Amino acid sequence: MKHYFLAFALIAFTSMPAGAQDHEHGGGAEEAAKKWFENLEITVGITAAVQGASGNNDPADASASDDADYTHSVDIEFASEIEPGHRVVVALESGHGDGQNARIGSSTFRPFYDPYSTVVSDSNHKEAVTVSAAYYEGTFSEGKLMLMVGKMDCHSMIDQNAFANDETAQFMGGPFVRQAGALYPELGKQGQYYANGVMLMLAPSDLLDITLMAANPEDSGLGKHGHFAGQLNLKPKFLGLDGNYRFYYLKDYRDFQNIKDGSISSSNGMGVSFDQFITDNTGIFFRYGAQDAKGEVITFDGGGVYQVNHIDPLESVISGGLHFGGGAWDRKDDEAGIGYAVGKMKADLAALDTTITGDQTMWEVYYRWQVFEKMGITPDVQMHSNLPRAEKRSVTFIGLRAQLDF
Repeated sequence: MKHYFLAFALIAFTSMPAGAQDHEHGGGAEEAAKKWFENLEITVGITAAVQGASGNNDPADASASDDADYTHSVDIEFASEIEPGHRVVVALESGHGDGQNARIGSSTFRPFYDPYSTVVSDSNHKEAVTVSAAYYEGTFSEGKLMLMVGKMDCHSMIDQNAFANDETAQFMGGPFVRQAGALYPELGKQGQYYANGVMLMLAPSDLLDITLMAANPEDSGLGKHGHFAGQLNLKPKFLGLDGNYRFYYLKDYRDFQNIKDGSISSSNGMGVSFDQFITDNTGIFFRYGAQDAKGEVITFDGGGVYQVNHIDPLESVISGGLHFGGGAWDRKDDEAGIGYAVGKMKADLAALDTTITGDQTMWEVYYRWQVFEKMGITPDVQMHSNLPRAEKRSVTFIGLRAQLDF
């Protein structure tokens, strides 16, 4: 299947209707350009956060300290409906800082989830602007079929969750956003995250949708390191209350190196992500993911040498929690959540370092105060235990995040 990635992408591109490529209604280029401009929508999101630690001060490790860190990021999205049901989206990102992530060693339970933009910098450590998305999106068959082609956030196409999904408005910690980055390495060299991809979603009814996704972060050799996923989402209504029950499978053709014998193979993964309202203002969520990779993911550097760029320590991650809507206390736009996550370390990796024992765990609680429609402020507390290091294995992180959307 991996060798058909490029063909799949080309077929998807050429399946665009003529109206998506040439203006159907006449009037010349001037009228078409005017219509494109009139349909242009620009949205901006600004995230700023301060995060500090307690119990992380290790004299033997200069990076493990109780210092506080500041992070900010800016997301700008340009979207235009070039024909009814057909959009083009271009998104830019910039920012700086990654919270307390660098202060907890090799842990993949990152206290500050950020996919990529805030760690992008040039050689002088100045903030750089990255094109995080540039894709076509089309809907067909009266909205029952959606196609997306281009560079995009491929990880967000699966493993979604209504109550644990948005690092700008909900939980700040990685395990409560998605499994990518917590359980398995994100796409791209050095975790660049965004990738070229194709996504098809079929929604034959209001109770069911099916997603197929193929992605590759490389610009060449598209048939060698593909990342494929399929997801089934069941959407029943229990007593009129919304719920989503997602089941997905992953096939990752990047090079994973066995910890014990050094052999290289692809990786398989699977997971579920459930969210269900139990009252008008209260919901529950559950996530589970597992993979069979034996240790490290390595990438080919183009010069005949493989470079290790990620230590992949966890065999599975399970998490769950509660969501509370502010309508219960007459603050309908506020939101709160509490979550608990457990990461099971791979036995082969644990055997190599006997000072690291037990499963990694994490508690997180947040409250988002919606100051006004376009601005929210969120205090956040996390308690991490059994971090994968010999000392200072239990640490508390305290954060404050501000989000502005317009």
